[in-house]
Amino acid sequence: TKAAGEPPDPHALYETAKREYVQGDFSPAIAHFRTYLATPPDTGERPRALYWLGEALYSQREYADALLQFEIIRRDYPLSPEVPLALLRGAQAYRQLQERQQGRALLRTLVMQYPKSSEARVARTLLKGW
Repeated sequence: TKAAGEPPDPHALYETAKREYVQGDFSPAIAHFRTYLATPPDTGERPRALYWLGEALYSQREYADALLQFEIIRRDYPLSPEVPLALLRGAQAYRQLQERQQGRALLRTLVMQYPKSSEARVARTLLKGW
C-alpha cells in the first residue's frame, strides 16, 4: 500500500489506462494517461502513452486535443517507433477537423520518411481519396 502523498506508480498508471482504453472506458483512460504523463521520470513508455491518449481522445471525437498528442510524439520523440502511427492518426484527425490540406501534408511526410512502413501503405491509399 502507498503512503498518503506518495506519488503513484507510473507503470501501474500506464497499465490501468491502457486496460481502460481497450475496454472502451475512454474518459478514465484519458485521465489516467494524463496523470501518467505528468508523473516523472520520462520513461520509454511515454511516447506510447501519448499515442494511446491521442487514440482515446480521438475516440471521444476530441480531434484537436488528439492531434496535439500526436504532434508531441513527433516533436519530443522523433526516433520513437510511434511516429509513423502518430503521423497517420494526426492526418486522420486533421481530416475530421475539415483541414484536409494539413492532413494530406502529414500523409506525404509519412510516405517520404517511412516509405516501407505499413502506415505508409495506408497513407498512399488515403492520399488517392483525399
